[in-house]
Formats: sequence, C-alpha cells, structure tokens
Amino acid sequence: MPASVFISHVYEDVAARDTLRAWAGKGLLGPGVVATGESEDLRQGGPTAIKRHLSPMLQGASAVIVLVGNNTHNHDWVDYEVHHARSGHKKVVAVRIAGTTGAPPKSLAGIEVVPMDANLIRRALGT
Repeated sequence: MPASVFISHVYEDVAARDTLRAWAGKGLLGPGVVATGESEDLRQGGPTAIKRHLSPMLQGASAVIVLVGNNTHNHDWVDYEVHHARSGHKKVVAVRIAGTTGAPPKSLAGIEVVPMDANLIRRALGT
C-alpha cells in the first residue's frame, strides 16, 4: 500500500513542493510514496473552508513533510498542519529549501531539519 505524504508549504515555495512531488512520482522518496497537499486557494472561503479541505488529506497521510523556506515561520497554516500531524501521531519531517535561511516554525521545535535531498528525506521518512 502506498504511503501518502502530505507536503506542507507556503505559496512562495511552490517550486520546492513541485520538486518533492516529482521525486515521489519517480520513487525517489520510497516505493509507493504518494505526495499530497493543498491544491486549491480557499482563502476566500475562510478558515473553516481551509480546514475542511486540509483535514482529510492530513488524516490520510502517514507523514507530513514541512518545507522550511525564508518565511515558513510566519504562516499559521503551516503550524496548523504540523499540529494536526502531531495530534494524529504522524511522522513529521522538516526539509530546508536550498538557498533559504528562514527559521523553522516554533511548531517544529525538537525536529531536525534535513537538507532538500531525496535520499536524506527518504531516510528521514523511514521508507
């Protein structure tokens, strides 16, 4: 059965998200790993619409990868996704986007941040 990995990111880091999705599609994150994540801009619908969209994907994921870029620490929805994952006892992997220096969100306290490298991410996922 494929492992579903939710990718948490901020809009400006969509290129890194797309890279992870491509790596998953090629099997570089592990056999059968499927990448999911936010796919629509639901901000106009408010917080309830966003939570309704994210919750099933987070619940169905076996792990959450959090892309850490320059402004990740300033986004409440990343914290929401991390808290949701932790409350569901899911593995959380923090990944530093190359060329960025922003701090990880406080919700990632105690989690090692690994470089954006398919082999290191795969190892951190345990796949």
